[in-house]
Amino acid sequence: MSDKTPSPILMVPQGVDYKLLDSGNGRKLEQLGGVVSDRPEPQAVWAPKLPAKDWDNAVAVFAPKAGDEDGDGGNWDVADSVPDKWEVRYNNLTFYGRLTPFRHLG
Repeated sequence: MSDKTPSPILMVPQGVDYKLLDSGNGRKLEQLGGVVSDRPEPQAVWAPKLPAKDWDNAVAVFAPKAGDEDGDGGNWDVADSVPDKWEVRYNNLTFYGRLTPFRHLG
């Protein structure tokens, strides 16, 4: 038996405009539509797999308030290229994604 637990592989169905690019060190790197974000994920207690340069490509990074253990309060550091809302597709549906003030994408 191996001492190492394999990393789970989660597949997002085709037609969904979302990708979990990486996670670890209490963060997750995601792409929703054309926007790559880096935001807190307290359950991501492992080391990230991608190099730091890939994480540096995020155009929206959420910085939690000091002392906020859940990461719900804080601010987004957003590149000028990120609109207030952007198109996201799910199969034949189109809706808008946006950054929320409490770290979520909606």
